[in-house]
Amino acid sequence: MHAPIATRRHLLFALPGLVLAGCAAEPPAAPQAAPVPPPPPTPDARVELRNWRVGVLGQVSWGSGVLTQQGVSRPFRMRGVGAGGAGMARIRATGEVFNLRRVEDFAGVYGQLRGGAVVPGAEIPGTLWLVNSQGVRLALRPQRTGLALQIGADAVVIEFIQGRAPTS
Repeated sequence: MHAPIATRRHLLFALPGLVLAGCAAEPPAAPQAAPVPPPPPTPDARVELRNWRVGVLGQVSWGSGVLTQQGVSRPFRMRGVGAGGAGMARIRATGEVFNLRRVEDFAGVYGQLRGGAVVPGAEIPGTLWLVNSQGVRLALRPQRTGLALQIGADAVVIEFIQGRAPTS
């Protein structure tokens, strides 16, 4: 019966020594410089748009714009529906298009989350991101006018205007 107590005492005294020996065996980590963030991706195209948004709890939006890629401008229209928010706002935006492998990938359904307020005389800074099912991302810098509380989610359909030839 005395053997288990003796074994426990040896283990109790040996454990701190083993922990210290394990810590001493690890060389200290060399200080490392902070990782350099990658450069921002190069945009594949530029976009300009004009849009209206109206609603109470639900939102509808419509507008048009121009996609410019490699010096060629292509007009498009946009329509959207959303949930949340109230008021009326006019939005003008410019921005960049990323992950645009083929110009046909630009048209499609984009999703967005939104939040904020549009108040006369107030400018809300920031970038609005939209992403479609092809992985095309729009980084927009909007300028809003009107009076609206905007919080919720939207689906926006962008389609090229048929019958209007691209211009260079």
